[in-house]
Formats: sequence, C-alpha cells, structure tokens
Amino acid sequence: MELQTKVVELLRIAKKEILIIFSTSNAFHRQERTGSIQTLKEIGDTRHGVKIKVLTPKDEKIEELCYELARNPNFHFRFMDPISQVSILVIDKRFSIVAELRDDYKHTVAEAIGLATYSNSIPTVLAYTTILT
Repeated sequence: MELQTKVVELLRIAKKEILIIFSTSNAFHRQERTGSIQTLKEIGDTRHGVKIKVLTPKDEKIEELCYELARNPNFHFRFMDPISQVSILVIDKRFSIVAELRDDYKHTVAEAIGLATYSNSIPTVLAYTTILT
C-alpha cells in the first residue's frame, strides 16, 4: 500500500521528532498490525535524539503497550477520547501525512482510510505541529 509505505519511509528518516495523533483505538491497532508501532519502538531504542510524541484514544491493550514503550525516555504518550476522524503524522516539522477515516471497523489501513494527504509545505506542517505540541 502506497500510504503505509510513505508512513514507514517518513518514520525512518526522522532525525528529531515524530508527532502522531491516532483518531481511534482501532487506528492505533491497524498501525500496530502493519508494523509501524514496532518501527517506532526501534527508532526510540536506537536513535536517542528522536523524540516520539503520541496522542491516542486508549483501550487496555494500547495502555499496556504505551506503558511499556514509555519506559524509554524518547516516548511521550497522552490519551484522549476519540474526537476526530483524522489521524496525523508529523516528522521533524518538515513532513506530514493526514489521513481521514472512512470506516473504523475495517481491519486494514487500505480499507479504513478515505482521503490521505502528504505535505512538505512548511506552513501546513507547522499548523499540524501546533496542534500536536
């Protein structure tokens, strides 16, 4: 899937900061199934200068996983109620991906996502950064 490939590509080039909002707990779980959460863990474990901030709704499994990941000082998690149908990824205040949720009950990212946009426009990316910090 092109979108998921771009997400992993951006995660891997991060040098300073990864900011993420998951729209729902299912959105978090879909990313976990694709391996993106494991990629975040690897980044947190190997690149000590990269801060990873995640805002997500929670369930018992997410809470346990976040508790484990937060043992690493590079990770910071905040929990929220699902308030949006949009997930956002910002890398180093330079790149963003915004994905609209079409059907939260779908199992795969491809089935669940409607419109997704990638941007390297600094004003657009900084607007999302402001929301996430």
